[in-house]
Amino acid sequence: MSPPIRRRRAWTTALFGLALGFAGMGAATTMVRASERGIFAEMFDALFGPPKPAAAPVAAPVEMPRKTPRRYSALPDARSLKAGRSLAQQTPRVRARAIRPPVAEAAAGPGPAPLKGTQTVCVRLCDGYAFPLGRLRNPTDLPVHQAACAAACPGTRTDLFTLASGQTEFEQAVSLAGQPYLSASWANLYRTKRVAHCACRPAGATGPLPSAAEDPTVRAGDVFATADSAEVVTAVTRTGPVLADYREAGITEVRRRAIEARVGAIGRDADAAAFRRVLRLAENRALRIRTAEAQVVRLRRDGAEPGFGFSEPREAGAGFRPVRVVAPSPFER
Repeated sequence: MSPPIRRRRAWTTALFGLALGFAGMGAATTMVRASERGIFAEMFDALFGPPKPAAAPVAAPVEMPRKTPRRYSALPDARSLKAGRSLAQQTPRVRARAIRPPVAEAAAGPGPAPLKGTQTVCVRLCDGYAFPLGRLRNPTDLPVHQAACAAACPGTRTDLFTLASGQTEFEQAVSLAGQPYLSASWANLYRTKRVAHCACRPAGATGPLPSAAEDPTVRAGDVFATADSAEVVTAVTRTGPVLADYREAGITEVRRRAIEARVGAIGRDADAAAFRRVLRLAENRALRIRTAEAQVVRLRRDGAEPGFGFSEPREAGAGFRPVRVVAPSPFER
């Protein structure tokens, strides 16, 4: 490239830069003057211009109260209380129902000690032999259990003991007075020796069984065995229990089948009825056979009048072998 051309381009670039610089300076001056003119105009209006209307007040932001946790109405805030002020209970209280103590902790009346268990055990005091009796559901049933213990072993003195829930060994039993079984002198004596005249029912001794009316342990639903059936206690009245045969008593079929499985009276009645029907059928059949025989007229071969039964045997004529005639043929002419 020739030197003149290079010089021309350099001058062109320089002039273009100067033009841009002057344009920028002019714009900046114009903006500064406009700003100053605006400030002076505002000052002039404020000094000599008409009064401006008052600006509307801006509402201050509303500060929402902080949500406090709900407090129990019967416990007011302690900061709002004054000294010496008494508080009355405002919240209604639900009265708790009195909890009935269990049998193991309830006392059977004004006895010397509370019961220690619910399973009753009858103990023979002469040698310490013990056997289970029943479950004590209420302390008021103690007389019934004591009577049952005495009735189960009438030949000697007995006492009632109890076992706590979950215990199965008789050696853990406790008397109604609170005395442990093992603390007695006769405890487990029957295991080591045979005590004379110590038996619930002596050998050879028999006695009448108490009737249902004399048994204080009878309850509705109990079953008494009879000579050929069983009776169910349907009710207990002041005069004694009301008994009815289980085949006719108003009990459930499940209960009736359970008694029938042990007694079997209904099955025996059905077998006896079937046997009587067979006898009647046999008698009727024999009667029909005798009637049919009476209607058959048999002729006698000896020339006698017609009769019934067998004719006398006789010999046949010449040319035939002797034949014993048992009965004449009804088809002979």
